[in-house]
Amino acid sequence: MPKCFRTVKVSFLSGEPFRATVESWSRPGEVHMVDLAEHQPLGHCSCEDWSCRRFPEWKRTLKPERCRHLTAAREAYLNRHIRELSPP
Repeated sequence: MPKCFRTVKVSFLSGEPFRATVESWSRPGEVHMVDLAEHQPLGHCSCEDWSCRRFPEWKRTLKPERCRHLTAAREAYLNRHIRELSPP
């Protein structure tokens, strides 16, 4: 069965290529701050899932599990750079 993907708005901060705001998946209008460069190679997010569940688990096991916001920001970052580096 194919996975359903939900689109969220990712906005990178001017002059800070690794920091972005990502809209909440479950609370429309709420945004989370994501920093892709923090806690290499994992990143950091201001959401509750990240701070209460995924980050403590990563510190304990070093297994890199990202929240949805980190995943969305990483994908947007990669897509932007692929477009920039692709031949015309």
